[in-house]
Amino acid sequence: MRVTLASDTVQRAHAALARGDRDEFVVTCDPFLRWTVSDGLPYGGVYAGVDEVENYFRELNRHFSNLLVTLSEVIATAEVVVEHGVYRGTARESQIEFEAPFCVVWHLRDGRVYEVREYADTAALNAALAPHFTN
Repeated sequence: MRVTLASDTVQRAHAALARGDRDEFVVTCDPFLRWTVSDGLPYGGVYAGVDEVENYFRELNRHFSNLLVTLSEVIATAEVVVEHGVYRGTARESQIEFEAPFCVVWHLRDGRVYEVREYADTAALNAALAPHFTN
């Protein structure tokens, strides 16, 4: 018997997002996907469905360049993946570099992602974004 860990699906989702492969990303997701981002960020909130999640990633691209995600720890079961790591990049408008620890919790149902909760060091991200939102 082969046990499929949720991390297999999450890795496919990561790869699809990195390639901009919408079709592959959709295959990994439940149609009722909910992606929650820390409320303390200007783009924080709940994104419901693949289209809104794509809007979230467009917002990230609008605000940040050279965004690098470094995972330091991944814990997985058949239905949950917890990722811990650091986001690094540069805020586009201010050109301020940042480093922000994060934790992302992925929940799967029937082998597809149905909920993602993303927690990050909002102070570090907002410090880089601050000039953009105060001008």
